[in-house]
Amino acid sequence: NTVQYHGITNGSGDQSAASLNSVKTMLEYLPHERDLGVTSLWPEIRKLYGHQTELVCLATNAGRSDSSKGGSGKGDKVFLASSCKARDAENASIRIWDVERNMCVDILKDGHKSTVTALSFSSDGRFLASSGKDRRLCLWKRCDGASTATATGGEDNDGGTKFVLALLVESAHKRIVWSLDFCPSDPTLLCTGSRDGYLKLWRVQDEDVGGDGSNGQLQLAIQELHRWQPQTSNQTSTSKSKRVEPITAVAFAPLPLQSKSKSSSILALGLESGLVEIWAVPLLGTAKDDETTTTGISCRLIHLVPTTDCHIGPVKKLAWKPVKKSISNASTATTTKWSCTLASCSTDCGVRIYRINEDNL
Repeated sequence: NTVQYHGITNGSGDQSAASLNSVKTMLEYLPHERDLGVTSLWPEIRKLYGHQTELVCLATNAGRSDSSKGGSGKGDKVFLASSCKARDAENASIRIWDVERNMCVDILKDGHKSTVTALSFSSDGRFLASSGKDRRLCLWKRCDGASTATATGGEDNDGGTKFVLALLVESAHKRIVWSLDFCPSDPTLLCTGSRDGYLKLWRVQDEDVGGDGSNGQLQLAIQELHRWQPQTSNQTSTSKSKRVEPITAVAFAPLPLQSKSKSSSILALGLESGLVEIWAVPLLGTAKDDETTTTGISCRLIHLVPTTDCHIGPVKKLAWKPVKKSISNASTATTTKWSCTLASCSTDCGVRIYRINEDNL
């Protein structure tokens, strides 16, 4: 396994080290806001208003949903989910925005009691997962149908989209859930990371409540498949110490890793200490065909990012560079080396970009 860190480097050997390390000198190199507004690759095109307090979390289905899966066309619309700081159930709501029409199309209530800190759309476009300080894990199911009333009181006649609370897990973790993410390669797999120092792998599936499968009545269910701690926590803790390493960010890579007869999804996780770890999560079959959905789950560590290439503050967010479908199909071939780009940000005001390669498939 090889990891290359792409950061700011000094190409001139004549410049003094003292000058480069000077905070004043570094601040002079930083662009001003007015310059970013003109030269940025992502210029601001609109503003969305609605929350009463400062925003905490954002998530979008852009680059995740694939309308070719199931033929439902759920990947056609671009939605944005947002949450804000909350001390009560009213402000703990989640807003769903239609980006193209610049409007809030739904407000998700009755799911959380306090701040929602993590949001993630499934790759098949069916679900939105949320969690936060109340330790609840909520699963919202997307329903496309007739015209519905919008959050602003108007009428949405363009194929109304609503998200309904389909499933709720109380106390999914013992402490605050800081991050969660759906697996792009398997939309039924969901990973959560918490302040309690544990990661959990969940499977979302439809179960036949009739028992014989003849009546077609399906009920959504979620199952905890595996729970484990990061490698860093195992190395620093002792039998006398109860110290845990809080997980502050998790993110699945857009491409699966093929290894002999086994396929795995790559999971990056960020820690409160600023460290970043890369894990391989086995891709499972259906519950009927794969016995490992209930026993024998084993996630393995494949790389520890060197401390010198990590942050000095808690990792706030991890994100993989999206991969186009044509590239994705080509990259899954056994003759092609697995390679993806990972970005991380931290409370240390730094952003780091890693190029992660797998030499031996």
